[in-house]
Amino acid sequence: MDVTENLSYSASRLVAVWPGKFSLEAKKDKALASDYAKNSEKLGNYIYANIIGNGDENSGDGYKYRGRGIFQLTGKANYEDFQSYYNANYNMIDLIDNPSQLTENTSLSVISALWFFKTRVLNQVNIQSSSVEAVTSPINGRRLGLDERKKYYKHALNILR
Repeated sequence: MDVTENLSYSASRLVAVWPGKFSLEAKKDKALASDYAKNSEKLGNYIYANIIGNGDENSGDGYKYRGRGIFQLTGKANYEDFQSYYNANYNMIDLIDNPSQLTENTSLSVISALWFFKTRVLNQVNIQSSSVEAVTSPINGRRLGLDERKKYYKHALNILR
């Protein structure tokens, strides 16, 4: 199962997904989308620089620790935290030097998703009275794909009934 964040966006999609970071025309406060379009490594290093435990753009951390696994674990700090949890409870892994293990091992991918949900989501929402929007926010603050998530949620409820 290869569940890795692709990051191969067209210029117009970059502007739609990250309107605060990209523009189709040269602007002082935004990057030119065409400079990052269809360049996954450059894009990852730019959008994930200096956040979630990653170093600056030149460190390469943004692309190296891009989203992987079922919940798209992202950022060096999350990889380190999950690695510590996994090593304490299961076998020894080294996600820092080999982050692709999250996509090469289905069990590891599932466990990382459950760990992320337990440690990053459950403490922020009340599952019994929450909405799809409230649960989405701690996982991915952007609202892209929200309508599709709502559709899947309704479908899952119908199956469970």
